[in-house]
Amino acid sequence: MQLRLTVVREAEDRVVICVDGRLAAKNVAELTESCRERKMGLALELGNLLSVDDTGIATLRGLAADGIELLNPSPYVAMLVGGRAGQDQRPSGRPPRGGPGEAGKR
Repeated sequence: MQLRLTVVREAEDRVVICVDGRLAAKNVAELTESCRERKMGLALELGNLLSVDDTGIATLRGLAADGIELLNPSPYVAMLVGGRAGQDQRPSGRPPRGGPGEAGKR
């Protein structure tokens, strides 16, 4: 499955776009255009989003910054959109401080 967008109107002033499948560079224009057409009271339902590449993450960040609500993202997508990706990475070959080999050293 590539990307499927389904527009659901919850109320007169609220529209939800269900984003299903894979959000990638080749199809972010379709999502941004759908959002641009329905700016007022818009939310994106991300519960069926299977994967997202770097361009898709950047697009979701931009849409969220524009006030579009992101509903039910996976924990991983929520972390990436929140901008916290890579915070806890350590340089390769180095154990974390206090790890093996450092016990008893002072």
